[in-house]
Amino acid sequence: MVRKISSQKVTAIVPAYNEAERIGGVLRVLSDHSVFSEIIVVDDGSSDVTQSVVARYPVRYVRHTRNFGKAQAMETGVRFATSEVIFFCDADISGLTHAIIDEIVRPVLHGQVEMFIAMRNRKVYFLKTLVAFVPLLGGERALTRRLWQSVPEHYKKRFRIETALNFYAKYYGAGFRYKLFPGLSQSIKERKYGIRIGLQQRMFLFYDVFVAIMRLQFTALPKNMKTMRLMFGSLFWSFLGIAAGIIILLVTNFGSEFWFVRFFSTQLRAIDSTVVQKLFSVARQLGRQTLSVVGWMILVTHGIVFLASLQRLLFLLRSAGMRFISLFTKAKILR
Repeated sequence: MVRKISSQKVTAIVPAYNEAERIGGVLRVLSDHSVFSEIIVVDDGSSDVTQSVVARYPVRYVRHTRNFGKAQAMETGVRFATSEVIFFCDADISGLTHAIIDEIVRPVLHGQVEMFIAMRNRKVYFLKTLVAFVPLLGGERALTRRLWQSVPEHYKKRFRIETALNFYAKYYGAGFRYKLFPGLSQSIKERKYGIRIGLQQRMFLFYDVFVAIMRLQFTALPKNMKTMRLMFGSLFWSFLGIAAGIIILLVTNFGSEFWFVRFFSTQLRAIDSTVVQKLFSVARQLGRQTLSVVGWMILVTHGIVFLASLQRLLFLLRSAGMRFISLFTKAKILR
């Protein structure tokens, strides 16, 4: 459990790139909410009049000299933030309300979770299917500064950051929750940049997310989780070995010739089945005693491995306090 944040204030960070048409509505909602002690807009090298629009609102404006990407804009915002709880908000969303903000921020402020993610309503239905496998990439999320600082710099680039935040909250923090807000939506990339560039951006997103997931799973898993996976793999393969040993012992009851003829009767009648004929010759030479010894060796060896792996796995689950169950219950949709 995360400790309750003593200060009830939150820093809102809005990364923006050429969002002059849309950012005003977002800043209007944020600046009217009392939970935010400060609002920081990080302009990631915009070439439009984003700065002029932002100047109308009581927010802090920080500008990158060129476009570094959303993750770097988020990192810049955190460096300037003074609160222990951060609320990230994309500049191109619509439907954001004070009630939604409260639902996102409250669990983190109260120390219930390390992070809370708002999932948007996807109006373009083919995209719902296309991104179904992408893990919780909502831009509206509240999290602790501690969680952000725990993520390595490698993941604070391009589209990797949300995946890494989810991973570190799950395995190294107090978990996260998420909820779908039907009224919350975003201007899709294809609409903002055109079909070609929009799809190109989306492909970059998929690639970055996939690479980040693979790297995290193979390099950043806690040691006990890696050991658990090895034990599960060992259980699976030893189970197959036990099954193979049992099959061999069953074969000995009828003799190897009986089973060989049963499965290769067609091939044995063929004149040119040289390989099968040679195998049949070997099967005739294998006595029941030989097969029985082989079967028992395989069965006993894999049985020992299975029991040892099971004992080790149960020990890990007990020592971890059944953490593997809580990982799933923490990341559930609130009802």
